[in-house]
Amino acid sequence: MNTKGSIEQLLEDELSAIESYECLLAKFKLPDGHLLPGGHFVRVSLNPLLKDHENAVSTLKTKAQQENTTLKSSAVWSNIEKLVLEQPKFVGKKAAVQDLLVGEKNMEVDYLQALENPSLDLEVRRLIEDELLPTQQSHIRSLDRIIEVLAA
Repeated sequence: MNTKGSIEQLLEDELSAIESYECLLAKFKLPDGHLLPGGHFVRVSLNPLLKDHENAVSTLKTKAQQENTTLKSSAVWSNIEKLVLEQPKFVGKKAAVQDLLVGEKNMEVDYLQALENPSLDLEVRRLIEDELLPTQQSHIRSLDRIIEVLAA
């Protein structure tokens, strides 16, 4: 069972983020490989955030292996999955990015809760404070800017 602030839970959050970004980005690609209108902007804007999540997974997996923690599952953020399934031909860019923003804000809360965990490993605490949480907060600011551009 995952507990708030556990390495396992944080790793699952990061894996869910990757799956959500990949699921959403795939919907901006047409069967012939071309992108939907505006899809290039969305891809270029979101790919660095996806890379950050991939890096976080790599870092957290290393720490989880050191602690002999096993990953049980991950899942696409529910709003993204629902949006993609309900609108398979075209996902509204602004709505899709807003759903990513909700997921990112939820992950920020999870990192803050992890820092409240008194049994959190000191090395993991430093990783969250120095790297993961600031990156998460940067994602929120980036998505806010992307949404502003898409709304214009």
